Amino acid sequence: MNRSKSSRISIPGRVIQLLLHDDEFFREVMNLKKASTAGSFPKYDQWCDVDGFHMEFALAGYAKKDLEICYSGQELTIRSVRSNQEVQSTTPNESLEEEVIPEVITRSTSSPKIQQGAIVRGIARRNFSTNFFISQEFDISSAVATVKDGLLHLIIPAKSEITANTIEIKNGE
Repeated sequence: MNRSKSSRISIPGRVIQLLLHDDEFFREVMNLKKASTAGSFPKYDQWCDVDGFHMEFALAGYAKKDLEICYSGQELTIRSVRSNQEVQSTTPNESLEEEVIPEVITRSTSSPKIQQGAIVRGIARRNFSTNFFISQEFDISSAVATVKDGLLHLIIPAKSEITANTIEIKNGE
């Protein structure tokens, strides 16, 4: 196995507990430059209520077919699944021949001239992948996701009970 010096295979449980349960520690970590710039898209809100843990992502322009949510253990991943061709055709540098663009007429003393092409491109249409480690207090396998009006809403219910398992210690021979 070839790992760089900075790769971490494990994180002490105390650090995770502080991140999940100590608001002051969480804010300190998130204020660090690396943590605050990582994962700036998509923007999201998180909150808990009696229904469980809620995550809501602002994804204007993304349809249900453009998104994928998967999990492994307590790691939740949300990503776009648009084809490269769809994404490339929406970048400003690509040809806009097939796109219907409203006509813009500029007034001059001679005949009116029509300006064609993209005037402003401010809407992000990019592929993304973002992941979260969810507390063991929540049951990711029972999560429900909906998309409406450009918002992806994910509800992860609380587990009814958390069980601790033991690992048998064998003689070292």
